[in-house]
Amino acid sequence: IFSIILIVLLLLMPRIISLLHRLGTVLLFKGEKAIVRGNPIESLQLLLIDAKDTLKRVKAKIASVDAVRIDMIQSGENAQTTAQQKYDLAKRFTTQSAELDEKAQQSDASHDTEKSNAFKRDAKETRTKAFLVGKEGEAEELNARSYAQYANQFAKVLEVLKDNESAARIYVSTLDSSISIIQKKMEATNKMKNATDGLAEVFNIIDSWVFQEAMGGAT
Repeated sequence: IFSIILIVLLLLMPRIISLLHRLGTVLLFKGEKAIVRGNPIESLQLLLIDAKDTLKRVKAKIASVDAVRIDMIQSGENAQTTAQQKYDLAKRFTTQSAELDEKAQQSDASHDTEKSNAFKRDAKETRTKAFLVGKEGEAEELNARSYAQYANQFAKVLEVLKDNESAARIYVSTLDSSISIIQKKMEATNKMKNATDGLAEVFNIIDSWVFQEAMGGAT
């Protein structure tokens, strides 16, 4: 019998644990709700603190993302300027290589082989420089395009963050106003309660405790 009971308990263990977990969660939630109901102003003030912290974090993230966006824009502009400088340099080297080729031909015409070979070597090196510098210019231009795309993406992220900042600011304002309204209502209610305390004795109302309980409940 004990073995059967033990086996049944082992088989039902997952369900029992799940039931106990759900029961504990419900009881904890009820207790938390009771605490919040008993301390409404303090609970709202805690929410307000969290909301303000969230707003601060969003503002800090906006500043960080905006700084990166500005840096991307500046980097793109610098890359474009560098690309143009590389292209200009490549054109200059191309012109120089053409001039060296012409000098080599002139040296060949005058049968000065040594000068002709030197001019040809210089022309070849200069054309290589023009080619490499041109490739560097293309790479810088690609970088400039990439930076522009990154800046555009960060601008979109920035808009989302600004929407979040606006929502957080609205939430903070709502909580702040709600706390102010409730505090004023509670202040008025407490004044009313203090004013009604002792009225039963003053007016010699029969069953004064009924009067006090009714007024307290209404308040």
